[in-house]
Amino acid sequence: MAYPKNSWAILSASCLFSSTKVTLEQVMKEWEKGTILVCEKPNGSVGFIAGSQGHYCDIGTRHKCHHDQTLANLGMWEVKNIINYETIDGLLNSTATIPVALTQKGTIAVFK
Repeated sequence: MAYPKNSWAILSASCLFSSTKVTLEQVMKEWEKGTILVCEKPNGSVGFIAGSQGHYCDIGTRHKCHHDQTLANLGMWEVKNIINYETIDGLLNSTATIPVALTQKGTIAVFK
């Protein structure tokens, strides 16, 4: 079964952490730089999608997501915030479209 081009292929990255929910700061420390989309999942919970730096979408857009390996439909995810970050000389620098605490928790996935 193939998904349309407008469906995002994502893969859980919780195996990189000791918990299924992680903070934004933990995600930023795992990779030196990138973009994190803070999304609302269909069940109302928060999900982070991490990717390399870039402009993936705008806040308020909804995107169909599917599991990269099983092709399971993960439903429509709504983008609530976009955070770009990088570590320079050991210091974490981040810019969020909407101010957010780096202690916010959510599940973590990556673009595939």
